[in-house]
Amino acid sequence: MTERNLRKVIMCNDFDPELASKLVIEALFYKEEAPNWQRSIAAEAENALHHCYVQRAYKYRPVKALHFEMPRQQFIIYLDLK
Repeated sequence: MTERNLRKVIMCNDFDPELASKLVIEALFYKEEAPNWQRSIAAEAENALHHCYVQRAYKYRPVKALHFEMPRQQFIIYLDLK
C-alpha cells in the first residue's frame, strides 16, 4: 500500500482505531523487510487466515526503519514521499 492509502486507513472511521493502527504498523514493517524476507512472509501468510500479503512487482522500498536503544528503545519509520 502507498503512504497515502495507509494514511486513509488510519483516518477512516469504518475501522476500529486500534485494529487500523496495528494493521498499518504491520504493513510498514512488511514494506521495510528485504524482498527475500517479503516472499517468505507472504508464503507463511498464505496459510494464516488473519494476514493478507501479496508479493509486490516493484523492487523499490519506500520505507526506512531506524531502531534506537538509547536513551530509550524506539523505532522511527521514514516514508519516502517522492
